[in-house]
Amino acid sequence: MNTSEVIKNLAARLDKSQTEIKELLHNTLEIFRNHLISHDKFTIPGFGTFDVAERKHKIAYNPHYKKKMLFPKKMVAAFRPAKALQENVNQE
Repeated sequence: MNTSEVIKNLAARLDKSQTEIKELLHNTLEIFRNHLISHDKFTIPGFGTFDVAERKHKIAYNPHYKKKMLFPKKMVAAFRPAKALQENVNQE
């Protein structure tokens, strides 16, 4: 599913125009983005938790240069699904 499909589905469910839903989705994602940039953790109950985690530095082989290289530590966005969501995904 892509952004256009999400907008169409939400517009149909909420009986709103796609333009309104597009603006709502844009603003919602902007709020999420700002929280992650500020390294703030936030939770959507029943869905999951978004957080920022530190990925440690690592030494890995680079086949292009044919030598080991040091990749520095960096911050990455992380998502941990809620227990209920994880259980629903794992149902057969």
